[in-house]
Amino acid sequence: MSVKNALKSFLSENLSTLIFAAVVAVLIGTLNIYISFHDDGLVAGRVVDETGGGVGNATVVIAEKTLEMLKNRQETTTDGDGYFRFDGVDMVEFIVKGQKSGYAEMKNRSYHLYFKRQNFHLPEPLVLERAE
Repeated sequence: MSVKNALKSFLSENLSTLIFAAVVAVLIGTLNIYISFHDDGLVAGRVVDETGGGVGNATVVIAEKTLEMLKNRQETTTDGDGYFRFDGVDMVEFIVKGQKSGYAEMKNRSYHLYFKRQNFHLPEPLVLERAE
């Protein structure tokens, strides 16, 4: 059997396997490219009051959620319009909450990311209700 016939036979018998392997390789490559452009560890969002107005100078806490406890607690302060940002967050599972004097304490909000240092913008603002 010639090399040409052997190659032709190999391709005809293993075509579906080769196509599957090529598709997997493309998907893995695409995922790696996506991760490389979205791995700065940015977590950002907004703190608002019950009317939807931004709460300036509020404290936002982020902490890694483990099976037993919260660790690696970090804090930042919102700007005048209620926006906040954490850089270099190296967590997959974490909680976030906002707090400010004159407002009731809010419950922790939990999030789970797909990979460490994934950039993430909170899908909904953190809402603080005025204390009574």
